Amino acid sequence: MPTYYEIMTTDLGGLTSAADKWDETAEEFGKVEKRYRDSVQKITLDDTWLGESSARAQIKFSATRYEYKAAQTQAKATATLLRNAHE
Repeated sequence: MPTYYEIMTTDLGGLTSAADKWDETAEEFGKVEKRYRDSVQKITLDDTWLGESSARAQIKFSATRYEYKAAQTQAKATATLLRNAHE
């Protein structure tokens, strides 16, 4: 169990650094999500690929894009938690 002195003198600056890294990670997930939308998901949205396979791929590609967006949201939330812990 930490003592009062240890708690009061602990340097929590690492939390801010970690939060900054999580913000950077969120930005990177945002970039990946946009690239995925513009290069992979796009092929199911035009009229060059039709049929059942296109419909199934659309569902899967939408799910993958959603996961990229969710990862971005979670990374931002982690950064917020770390900043709140630092405060």
